[in-house]
Amino acid sequence: MADNSIDSTKRYEVVTDKNGREYRRTVAHLPHYYRTDANEKFLSSTLDPAIQKGKLDRLDGYIGRLDSYTRSISDNYLNATTKSRTQYQLEPTVTISDIDTSSIAPEDRIKFSATYDDLINQLGYFNAPVDNHDRLTKEKTYSWNPYVDLDKLVNFREYYWLPNGPAAILVDKIAEGSTTEIAVTVPKVGVYRFSTYEAKDNPAITLYRGNTYKFKIDAEGHPFYFMTEPVSSGLASDGSTSIVYTKGVVNSGADKDTITFTVPSDAPDSLFYQCGNHGAMHGVVKIKTATSTTKIEVAANANINHLFVIAFILFFKNN
Repeated sequence: MADNSIDSTKRYEVVTDKNGREYRRTVAHLPHYYRTDANEKFLSSTLDPAIQKGKLDRLDGYIGRLDSYTRSISDNYLNATTKSRTQYQLEPTVTISDIDTSSIAPEDRIKFSATYDDLINQLGYFNAPVDNHDRLTKEKTYSWNPYVDLDKLVNFREYYWLPNGPAAILVDKIAEGSTTEIAVTVPKVGVYRFSTYEAKDNPAITLYRGNTYKFKIDAEGHPFYFMTEPVSSGLASDGSTSIVYTKGVVNSGADKDTITFTVPSDAPDSLFYQCGNHGAMHGVVKIKTATSTTKIEVAANANINHLFVIAFILFFKNN
């Protein structure tokens, strides 16, 4: 459920910050119920920087050490953006190495190395006009400085890399009359897992009246039932009355097949799913009625990695 409501009829793709800069936001491409404070903060630090408009700035000045012995009072140096970048400023150099050498020592592979000062002195030796550095090194190209987090590029080993992206996860549909497919597996003894409730053991699941749910059961030896009470025998305590709920249910008790449950309008507010062979293998089924204001329980159905994938897909789909 959204904890920071945003009008779903408006996209808010581009906003203006307090400095008057326009800023693109990927959170605006999410459905209304995904626009939470947590998701907005997550996307603003990951996807948002990668999709901002680039900006070209003309820079006149040098980049390098401020305490170099060759520096003159008339030299104009570009200011570093932070104190740490000033402390770790690097001097430009030219290095030529020979990777075909038989030596494995790095110093033996270096055939030539020169600093900027060496370059200027060498050019001066050949009578180049070294009094005008701009003329010596001027180019007709520009450096591109996009709004990206350079730390993720430089220190990429500190971040997780998923070549194919995180695994997809199913999310329940709540619109009346919709159909949802849910995979049901048994990863370990006594545990049912549902694809719409990832990595949760015997979770409480929510179904909506008027909707159809296709439970694709892959749980050999663990017949799957809907019951009014969690009893593996399927009988009430007196042993005479069946507590298996069958209204709207097709193929009840399957352990390696599809069970279809079309939730009737008069279904009770709560049921149980129960293994027919193991008493402790069960969970709660909440039955609700969907309205125009009903929202998907995002926190229960998906984790932040899957929201990232959804946001990424929605952004590029709309652009």
